Amino acid sequence: MKRTIRRLGVVALALTAVLLVTQCTLRLPGGTRVTGSRGEINLKSLIEERHPDNVQVIAVERLDVDGDEELEWLVLYRFDPTQGGNFGIAPAQGLLYDVVTCEFPEFVTYTLPTPANDYLAEGSVSISLNDFLDNTEDPYSAPQETIIRGEGPRKTLAVFRFRDEVRNPCVAPSTPREGFYSVGYFSANLRIERDGKAITLWDRTAFERSQLAIRRLYRPTNGPRGETYVDENGNLLPPVEQSVDFAYGLPENPSDSPYPEKAVAAFYLYLGTDTKEKARAFLMPELQGQFPEGRFGLPVPVTRVERVFIHSVTYYPDAQKERAREDQEVTITVQAVPTGGGDAAGATCTVRWLVRNFEHPVEGTPTLAQRGDREWRLAQIQSVSGDAGCGP
Repeated sequence: MKRTIRRLGVVALALTAVLLVTQCTLRLPGGTRVTGSRGEINLKSLIEERHPDNVQVIAVERLDVDGDEELEWLVLYRFDPTQGGNFGIAPAQGLLYDVVTCEFPEFVTYTLPTPANDYLAEGSVSISLNDFLDNTEDPYSAPQETIIRGEGPRKTLAVFRFRDEVRNPCVAPSTPREGFYSVGYFSANLRIERDGKAITLWDRTAFERSQLAIRRLYRPTNGPRGETYVDENGNLLPPVEQSVDFAYGLPENPSDSPYPEKAVAAFYLYLGTDTKEKARAFLMPELQGQFPEGRFGLPVPVTRVERVFIHSVTYYPDAQKERAREDQEVTITVQAVPTGGGDAAGATCTVRWLVRNFEHPVEGTPTLAQRGDREWRLAQIQSVSGDAGCGP
């Protein structure tokens, strides 16, 4: 069975969400309560009673999402439960309720749009406000972004901005009250990380014994309304980086894994500026003398490599041959980023390696652990292809 893991993303399935009014006891600014014949109106109870087994309110947050120094009601709810009314990982959507206080209070409702009417989250959901994108050029946009994160089996991160050109809510607006628009919607099956403006998605394949995953890095670009991760049609912009990487970090040393493809991937990923010397341990002793002046299939010597991106790793799992410590072949396609750029910047090389099992010399009688150790190391380049300059 041939195994290839590539840096291609995944296609999200589009689901249709039915937006329904949801919950909370509403209080008007100044402490005035919305009352009826039975006292305070609790929309959560009202809607769930009218839609049994169809809607479950999961969160109500009082947040100033539009930047008017008044708190709104951001409501998240689950819909479309499984049989028996199980809402455990049912999809979630949201609505915002705002109060316009003129001669008579008026409630305005806003939806949270998603691409292809997708849902916001499944599993646990968190809501926050954060001013991490620049939108100072648009006076009608709220200063902070609304961030909704889902931590269920499918990980999601939705980033919204609130925009409204209506400055006097007591006068009929000449333009529609726009409300939320999406500046980013992300989905992954492993995890989503946000570090400032950088958002990284990690996706696992159906089978990957070496814990390799597809990593995609997104950064915002400048749009007419400020920084955004989407184009003018609302589609997510391409990632600035996309590669195969270890889902939970690099292995410590070659003896940590019985998988030959893991040693090949670790060698190239360790060639980064700060970890270069550790890559030497993944080579057979006869190749270590070429380090770090050797190229090992790259267009420049290892001394000139700043970083390496993996495009694909191809191998043929064979448990019997691996247990018998027979030589294996692994093909890897990499892109080296040389220090200082130059003609080799962006060159892509495909290298077919012979990977051999290495046994450490042991003085005296080896222990049980030493006898069973399977340490795969890169032994010989079988072939190199790709852009100009790639070579052994």
